[in-house]
Amino acid sequence: MDLSDWKAAFIKLARGVTIDEVALVGASIHPISVDGSINQARDGGFDNWQTAELIARLLRDAVRNGELYVEEAYIPDPEWYGSRTVVPGNKLQTYLRNNRFPAVQGAKFQGGEVWEWMAYHGFIDRKYTPHEPPSRALQILREGTKQSDQIVELKRQLASVQDELASTQDEIAKLTMEKAQPVEPHPTAERHAVNREKVLTAAIYAKHKWPDECGDTATDWAETVYNHEATLFEDGKSSLSLQIMTGILSEAMETGRPRKKK
Repeated sequence: MDLSDWKAAFIKLARGVTIDEVALVGASIHPISVDGSINQARDGGFDNWQTAELIARLLRDAVRNGELYVEEAYIPDPEWYGSRTVVPGNKLQTYLRNNRFPAVQGAKFQGGEVWEWMAYHGFIDRKYTPHEPPSRALQILREGTKQSDQIVELKRQLASVQDELASTQDEIAKLTMEKAQPVEPHPTAERHAVNREKVLTAAIYAKHKWPDECGDTATDWAETVYNHEATLFEDGKSSLSLQIMTGILSEAMETGRPRKKK
């Protein structure tokens, strides 16, 4: 069986692959021949074990940075040598933030996305990627951005708020032209629209600048905006309270619509 045959078979059939196994495939070492271990490839004198080690290091960084989703990750215990904590993939980023971002020792993937990542970075041929079209994660890489769905949705809502504000101003201009006396905009409605626009703009910037601090909840996100208000707002201070900002972001995350209150 030639090299391409075993790679295709392994990628197609393997489930629950580890970082070492993925890296070994990228280094053209059959995982089965070394019991799925880079250390065994090194001890066995395989020529490309250094390549596998490099790929594994890059994979661990991608997992730690949230670039790749895992089924579970293994975090070394700093107090007990040789001991490790198994963290489910859906709780990994929260665990890393709460524990000052410890190193990721290993991880297990379901396949699919990790092979797309490997192909994107040139470690395997693109013909081995099992999914077409590519996953959202790979599309984000190809666009050169790591925007989350929340940022994309907030940008859509920001555009909606800006359209709402522009529409209000257009109506005011029309009424002003139709009447002899100028019609002043409703101060409360316009102020609230402007405030929402400022908060959404600040939230988008904060998610780019401090993604880990923003976390996964509206509360964490709003607290980050509030804590960095000196940087995010022109006058160095938010015109809305932390509670109201939390409500705006919560409504945005849960319903996908701009909040119409303060």
